[in-house]
Amino acid sequence: MSSDITNKRILYVVNDAWFFVSHRIAIVDAAVRAGAECHVAAHHDDTVTQILDTGAHFHHWDVRPRGKSVLTELKTLFALYKLIKKTKPDVLHLVTIKPVLYGGILARLMRIKSVVFAISGMGHLFQDKAAKPTLLQKVAQQLYRYVMFHPNAAVIVQNVSDGAFFTDNLNIDSDRVYQLPGSGVNLEQYKNQERNNAIPVVVLTARMLWDKGIAYYVEAAQAIKQQGLDARFLLIGGTDPDNPRSIPLDQLQEWHEAGAVEYLGHSNNVSAELLKADIYCLPTAYGEGLPKSILEALASGCAVITTDWPGCNEVIDHGTNGLLVPAKDVPALTNALIQLITDSEQVQTFGRNGRKTVEDGYGVELVVEKHLDIYQSLVKAHD
Repeated sequence: MSSDITNKRILYVVNDAWFFVSHRIAIVDAAVRAGAECHVAAHHDDTVTQILDTGAHFHHWDVRPRGKSVLTELKTLFALYKLIKKTKPDVLHLVTIKPVLYGGILARLMRIKSVVFAISGMGHLFQDKAAKPTLLQKVAQQLYRYVMFHPNAAVIVQNVSDGAFFTDNLNIDSDRVYQLPGSGVNLEQYKNQERNNAIPVVVLTARMLWDKGIAYYVEAAQAIKQQGLDARFLLIGGTDPDNPRSIPLDQLQEWHEAGAVEYLGHSNNVSAELLKADIYCLPTAYGEGLPKSILEALASGCAVITTDWPGCNEVIDHGTNGLLVPAKDVPALTNALIQLITDSEQVQTFGRNGRKTVEDGYGVELVVEKHLDIYQSLVKAHD
């Protein structure tokens, strides 16, 4: 391991500790083992112990991802200013939109040596790229442009579409934009094994947001049940009450009681749930990066059905490891589900090919290595 980041201080800033643990824990673990002093700033929750177990330091940052109160946002910004001033990072690694914008502004004003902007998808703000930009989109674009013109920065994206947004729309030098394969997937944790389901099992694991296509999944399941086809449709994931696009729990329970889908709530063992399923379905219309759930499903040997959507269509090769359908198209989604439910051989073929897909280029080790390379090049540039 190169010693370029030995004794260097890295501060990771993200909205929630659980998200950091789910998507970035392997990176901070590797950085600590490479000799860096790592700090994580996020909203405290019960996953913080996993961050501390890596040897990193944790700082509670009271951030509300969808907060709109000017006073509250100024307090959040000031709190981040104090954290940055206290930790004095050599590298400031910012994850998701609000940390990127707030941390990016402070990085320029405070002259932080190096910055990494990690874009995990453009979120709902930019998901309708065909529409005329709204005032909020225009303001966000100007802020992005300002923060990303930091003299020593790297921008990490997860799909071609997001990369083009920064290089073409914001004129960010393409040499500073790195496309990485999402958060990668732990191939030891997510393993493939033969299924012996007498009845085909379909699963959707995600946050319960309308934009993830949950309602389309339920509608397709209802249509298939009405046709008399025998299949189980599982729905796994927690609600997000602070998100205005979160599906109310009573709606999820209503769907469950109607019988077309089985809502199982949040799971702490998604890898085990995926091994019970034959088919993974994510009919998303959200501003995705590269959905980690799809990588986990592929690694687990599930055939995948998802939308022809940025990020999703870069890992799913239609007809090879899964099927792509237009977003918000229930008939197309229903037909794709029927195609796989009634063809177990194709499901098995897609499952084998999907596992090979992630083995060939989406392992978490590759993502970790690329991050350490980026840190080292930034540190070398300012030393």
